[in-house]
Amino acid sequence: MHRLKSLVGASLAAFALLLAGCGAGSSTAAPTHPSQLDVALGAGVSPSWWYPIWSTTACGGTLFGMDYQDLLWINSNGTINWSQSVAKGITVNNTDNVFDVHINPRWKWSNGTPVTAQDVVFQFQVMKASAASNAPWAACGLGIGGMPGEFKSVTALNQDTVQITTTQGVNPTWFELNAISQLTPVPVKVWDKYPTNMTQELAYIKNIGGQPMNANFRVIDGPYRLVKVVPNQFWEFKINPSFGGSPKPTIQTQIFSAETSNVAEFAQMKKGTIQQGTIPFSLLKEAKQLKGYVVKPLYYPGFNYIQPNLSNQTPGIGGLFNQLYFRQAMQLGIDQTAIVKALYQGYGYPVYDPVPEQPPNVFFDKNLKNPYPFNPAQGKALLEKNGWTLQNGVMTKNGVKLAFDFLVASGSTTQTNIAQLLKQDWAQEGIDVTIRQEPFSQVIANGASDPSKWVLLSWGGGWSYVPDYYPSGDGLFNPGGGANFGGYSSSTMNHLIQVTTVESGTAAQVHQRFDAYQVYAAQQLPVLYVPLAPTFYAVANYVKGFYSNYSAYLGTPPNEVRIGS
Repeated sequence: MHRLKSLVGASLAAFALLLAGCGAGSSTAAPTHPSQLDVALGAGVSPSWWYPIWSTTACGGTLFGMDYQDLLWINSNGTINWSQSVAKGITVNNTDNVFDVHINPRWKWSNGTPVTAQDVVFQFQVMKASAASNAPWAACGLGIGGMPGEFKSVTALNQDTVQITTTQGVNPTWFELNAISQLTPVPVKVWDKYPTNMTQELAYIKNIGGQPMNANFRVIDGPYRLVKVVPNQFWEFKINPSFGGSPKPTIQTQIFSAETSNVAEFAQMKKGTIQQGTIPFSLLKEAKQLKGYVVKPLYYPGFNYIQPNLSNQTPGIGGLFNQLYFRQAMQLGIDQTAIVKALYQGYGYPVYDPVPEQPPNVFFDKNLKNPYPFNPAQGKALLEKNGWTLQNGVMTKNGVKLAFDFLVASGSTTQTNIAQLLKQDWAQEGIDVTIRQEPFSQVIANGASDPSKWVLLSWGGGWSYVPDYYPSGDGLFNPGGGANFGGYSSSTMNHLIQVTTVESGTAAQVHQRFDAYQVYAAQQLPVLYVPLAPTFYAVANYVKGFYSNYSAYLGTPPNEVRIGS
């Protein structure tokens, strides 16, 4: 996924969108129009934010990435691809607290002016300003990579060099992959309307962030320019002839179409009117009906979870989710094996902690065992031990009932079925959830909004490690983290995250730190873990390069997808 710039990352439905945001998928309106690719977006997904720093309410729900090129483009193995990066290199001093980022002079804005260090500095200033308590909006990357607290200063030494000084020596790999990777240059001469008032600047960005046809978005350096929008129908992109990356794009037009449901998307694939889409598990058996498509499963580097609200303002039950025993009871009521077998048709695997197992991740602890295997009887007993009694089928204590809304993203039959299974299993413990479905984008927005308005939510996925490619947990579970939607807070967790980010060391030392973080995150349940499943992509067989160039982190670069050989 191109940055969650992921979500938040990233749900199964959103992942297709995020790939599109990186210019991933492609397909063509038909073989008779070989210069155009038609890509179906996930059901219920509608772009709502276009500025290349995501707001928390727009995490994971945008086509961003076609217009602006990242300062650092990360390969699927966690290394930097300099041919696709705006930067050409980074120099680090001996004490690991000064990073000189060198801009490649081949990158130009579409108006002919060069991409400069000042364009990068401006983006940092926007990120930093969004962290203020009175900011009109907050960036969802806050807290990741130490953004912005770990940054002591960001200055332009000259037109081609950005110097970043940190408050202390840091792990260079972590800082480059999780902090510097968040900076996407924008033309400062176009966007900087209020040089002396960043609050006004943020309000201005918020005002037009959802208006992709605004004149500000015409000056780009990415591979494609948005040329036409029919809201809730389609978004059309044309090639940017001044794109500075290598190789150059070859497909002239990419069209991303909104889909009302997975069934509607599948019907279009049967007709051959789209060339890249996703196949839901509920229709996987019917995929053999598709003629002229290659269908393969692909994993994203992350973990799936359900987000509980740990705030004391949680409606109805107050700060109950802040009690570990209650999260333990809820986790004991999640039958991950049944979900994989029955609803994911045997694909995927259970998740016990936040460090990804697939694609193969060097930091994953293979010795970690599930601390909370499915056992609703044990979960019920745990509630009773803590003073809850069953009354009319619902656990009750001091007049409070364990009955609350479970907000679930609509549009996916599989995710609806998972929610129903969870409801049945939690009912065995005396926990009564009412499933309420809303579009994916609204579920994401609710999770990032007022904590007094929601209790438990699922957008059908979890987190993809973008832009935190180094899976240390910063931004996810530390206070103030841009993706800490549940409000989890633990001094022990803070320390375990800190030592994976600041301290360098041998490979064995790094592994030991990650193992300690994983074990604690598995035991303490900052979120409720659910299985990670692959996304099944269907790509027209005359579209080449999607699978061979697929990047689990960023999606397929648009210039590497083509028609024919």
